[in-house]
Amino acid sequence: MIISQIFAEELKLSNITSNYLHPGMTSTDFLVSDAENDPFGRFKRNATLEVLKCTTKDVKTAAHMQVFVATSPTLKKVTGKYFADYVVHRPPSVLEDKVFCRAIWEESKRLVGLR
Repeated sequence: MIISQIFAEELKLSNITSNYLHPGMTSTDFLVSDAENDPFGRFKRNATLEVLKCTTKDVKTAAHMQVFVATSPTLKKVTGKYFADYVVHRPPSVLEDKVFCRAIWEESKRLVGLR
């Protein structure tokens, strides 16, 4: 989020936009441990996956919002915004600390050799 926000600021005079989003809780195998060799573990995994199906988005739905934010003509000139469920939301408060965000940006540049 910090880097996306700084990209938006750094690139505001260009034709490039940078937004960020929360895709929502998504039902994937990442949310449960691999328990294929343990019968009780398989039961717990399958039960967890069933609960997750009721309380989370499927992968396709979660991915759709990312594609929408990246490609929607309605967002062509929108930059530096935080999206959740297709709506602009107030960003996390850490982004209000410009000194902290700039320090993260400068350290990121140093780590990848952009100085």
